[in-house]
Amino acid sequence: MNATACHRVPPDPQVMAQLHAEYLRYRGRKKLSFAKYLEKIGFTDPAAGLKGADRGSRPTPRPGMERVLIPARAVTGTLRLLVLLADFPDNKGLRPASEFESVLFSKGTFQTGSMRDFYSEVCCGKVDVAGSVHGWLRMPHKYSYYVGSNSGMGAYPRNAQKLAADVLAAAKKKKVPFAADLDKFGDGSVTALFVVHAGQGTEARSTVAAQRKAIGPTRPT
Repeated sequence: MNATACHRVPPDPQVMAQLHAEYLRYRGRKKLSFAKYLEKIGFTDPAAGLKGADRGSRPTPRPGMERVLIPARAVTGTLRLLVLLADFPDNKGLRPASEFESVLFSKGTFQTGSMRDFYSEVCCGKVDVAGSVHGWLRMPHKYSYYVGSNSGMGAYPRNAQKLAADVLAAAKKKKVPFAADLDKFGDGSVTALFVVHAGQGTEARSTVAAQRKAIGPTRPT
C-alpha cells in the first residue's frame, strides 16, 4: 500500500444539493459560477490534478479507443470482496454487519438495487460481485488520530492508509479468513478490499470546518 497515493471520491448527493441550494441563494451568483463559489467558501477543485477529468473543456476528438487503468486480465465470473468494519474507542460502530451485507451483496432486495445488482446490470451479468463483511474491528487509536490534519488525506501515519493497515492487522488478529478466491488475478493480493469506518465521513458534511473533523471516502493504492 502506497502511503502517498490517496484519491478523493465524490461527496454525498445530498451534500451537493445543499451546497447548490446555498449557491442559488447567494447574492453574487450572477458573477460567480458554482465551481468558483465552492472555491470561495473553501472547497478545493475536485478535478484538480485528476487524470481523466475534462473539467468542462471540449477536447479535440481523436480516432480509436482510449481506456484508463486497463486490467491485465478481463474480470468475469465471481469477484469476491472483503469488507472490514472499523470502529474506534471514541466512535463505536452501531449498525450490524448484516445490514452492510444486504446493501452490498443482496439480489433484488432494494428498489434501487444493491451494489451487486448494479454491477450485474452494467456488465450484462458477466460479473457477479459477492463478498463477506467482518466487524466491527476496534482500532488502536481514536477516530481523530486517523483524521489527522486533512480528513485522512495527510501524511502517514495519521491518515486513511494507516487506518487500512490497522484494520487489516485487527482482522488477522481476529482470524478473519483471507480465502484464496479473494485473489482474483492470482497476484498474491486481495483484489478488492472495502474498509468502512464508524461515524459520518466528509462526504456527508457540507462545510469545510466539519469536513476537517472526519475521514473522507478515499481509494488508497
